[in-house]
Amino acid sequence: MDTSRPVPLPDSGRLRELDFVRGFALFGILVVNIGFFSMPSFQALHPPIGGGRSETLSWGIVRALFELKFMALFSMLFGMGFTLQSARLMGQGGRIGMVFLRRLGILAVLGLIHAVLIWNGDILFVYAAAGAILYWTRKWPWKRHLTVGVTGLLLATGIHVAVEAMERREPIQPSASRIRQAPDDRDPRWLWALKNSHRDPSLFSEAESIAYKQGPMKATIVVRTVAWLGMLIVMYGLAGYFLRVVALFFLGVALMKAGLFESEHEQWPGRLCRCGIAIGFPLEVGAAIVMHFTGYPSASFLGVVLAGIHDLASVVMAVGILGGATLIARSGALPWIRSLLERVGRMALTNYLGQSVMTTGVMYWWGLGLFGEISRPRQLSLVAALFLVQVALSTLWLRVFRLGPLEWGWRSLTYLRWQALRR
Repeated sequence: MDTSRPVPLPDSGRLRELDFVRGFALFGILVVNIGFFSMPSFQALHPPIGGGRSETLSWGIVRALFELKFMALFSMLFGMGFTLQSARLMGQGGRIGMVFLRRLGILAVLGLIHAVLIWNGDILFVYAAAGAILYWTRKWPWKRHLTVGVTGLLLATGIHVAVEAMERREPIQPSASRIRQAPDDRDPRWLWALKNSHRDPSLFSEAESIAYKQGPMKATIVVRTVAWLGMLIVMYGLAGYFLRVVALFFLGVALMKAGLFESEHEQWPGRLCRCGIAIGFPLEVGAAIVMHFTGYPSASFLGVVLAGIHDLASVVMAVGILGGATLIARSGALPWIRSLLERVGRMALTNYLGQSVMTTGVMYWWGLGLFGEISRPRQLSLVAALFLVQVALSTLWLRVFRLGPLEWGWRSLTYLRWQALRR
């Protein structure tokens, strides 16, 4: 039996199309996540009520063009990257199981640190758990991955719709807390609000506002950890989003194994782009318009239908975006933009966590303390500024080094040997 130790892939083996699409996906992810960095979770999850036209338009743009699409794209890219790495490592021979287990374990630790100490919207911990399923199915043919992936998406959407259908209460406004603190209550306000949020969910928004805008660190960590655990249990568990992530991984694996980036299938990206955008875009824009003019009926039958459309159309549109980005990467058009986004994508892990560090530095009490004060249009302006900073930093870093700092550490720990860093 060959027990040789696997080695990482050389830089020459990278697919530049994947790096470009990753960089593009990171921009879209920041557009969506900026709302959760900037305001309480309830407010970020729900459309603006009583806001001006600019607030509504900004919400509509994010909802129809970005929300769920770029996380779906990022998830498919994870499956593609896994397939590429798995095929090349298996080609080396030797035992690769421990390599993947270490890789996923390190990712889980990074996700845990990210969720507890930086931002509760982490996806890395979930990716690590879902990646273990990918490992055990790595030898499946692409058609099986495609079939199981599509079935999983439909099932996940059905679970989400069923959960939405069971919600029969009216939406609660975060500013309309009906409980007041007793005069002799000795708990700090943030802790009192957190303890009573099960009776009045709007109080959780108050706890977040105090913890993130005023501190102290104990309040920030406790509230963030509660929010993260709630997201794992409710969103990824009960609402079926963990199954959705696994299904998206499978779609990415299927597309890579089927030869999306191979020259003999050069017509595929165009077809995916045309079909994905032609189907997904009208559905998403139409659903957003209906939501706006019907008063955002989250607890009604119409609201349940719109949620299902959003779940499925976002994936269709993500596939279209993947096809379009691949076409751009191959076309030779806009070479300087492609080069810049490729550099961002090569440092995807560093830049994903870097977005959290930079944005919480702007929003939270240890930085500028702007949490809850930035309108949706200004949030989008901030996205442009922060992403330009990431483009500049990625470009400067990769002029000197081969890998991003977190990519270097991740690779070194995965293969149990220090990797070359400087060019």
